[in-house]
Amino acid sequence: TPYDASVTYRSGNEEVDRILITALEKYENKNYEDAVILFEKVIQNRANDMAANLYTGKSLMETEKYKKATNSFQTIITNNNNLFIEQAKWYLALCYIKTSQNTKAKAILKELVTHDSYYKQPAKKVLKDLK
Repeated sequence: TPYDASVTYRSGNEEVDRILITALEKYENKNYEDAVILFEKVIQNRANDMAANLYTGKSLMETEKYKKATNSFQTIITNNNNLFIEQAKWYLALCYIKTSQNTKAKAILKELVTHDSYYKQPAKKVLKDLK
């Protein structure tokens, strides 16, 4: 299911903020193709915007561009200093499943199960379904 677009932004770049708000509106209206274009413009100006990376990845998943979506989620995980790592791991695992990379998906899902995360129970279920 689409990730809820409930992120608050404050920055000094009003143009980028307007683009971001429009991107979030496109995302909420399920206009994922246009949302990706706008989120990518935000990332060009703010490479460390992990929320924009997350929504880019989710928008790409919604348009079935799973391999490209993995890049967004891996960027978040590699950054390792943000609030979206858990979500990025979950969606990365789902992308791996969609691209028949079940071994990689299982490794991430097992990691989510071992931590007390929001995705612990869903990860258990998906692991069970993969067996």
